[in-house]
Amino acid sequence: GTGAPNSQTKTYGTNLTISSTKPTRTGYTFKGWALSQAEANNGNWYYSAGSTCGKNENLTLYAVWEEHKLTINYYSNYATSAFADALNAVGSDKNVKVWTGEVYYDNDYSTYGVANYSNSSGSVYMTRTGYTATGKWGTSTSGGTLIDEDTGYASGQAIAKALGKDISSASASINLYAQWTENALT
Repeated sequence: GTGAPNSQTKTYGTNLTISSTKPTRTGYTFKGWALSQAEANNGNWYYSAGSTCGKNENLTLYAVWEEHKLTINYYSNYATSAFADALNAVGSDKNVKVWTGEVYYDNDYSTYGVANYSNSSGSVYMTRTGYTATGKWGTSTSGGTLIDEDTGYASGQAIAKALGKDISSASASINLYAQWTENALT
């Protein structure tokens, strides 16, 4: 991060108000100050910006960051069968949420990007009677912005950008819908 407050001097036996200045880091939210790097890495903080310190010792404080995420709600778009642990029962008369996932700003998603519902390897995750899975998720039931389930991305931010979102300054959420092509007789 950048913009950390300057060092402060505390008088023995007197409380010190820690600077209310908060550092910034793209893709993250500052949560507070930890007493060790290990605590900071675990997301545990002891002091908030502007809180009171009563310790009578030299301290080095470590910034604790919360990584921004994109919460993705996956919808069946009228699938007639779904995987065993789907959040809701599917049916030809239902467009229901079947899964919720998260991608984080800096995490690597080069192996996969979004959830796989058609599984090109042969297993069946969701099907829709009379339709074939396209292998894409869309931001609307009839398409919208499309993203391929088999495409990997360098980061959660790259996935967010592909879907028209930006998680560099705050977390966000989006709904995605399985995309189907109606079967036809030629």
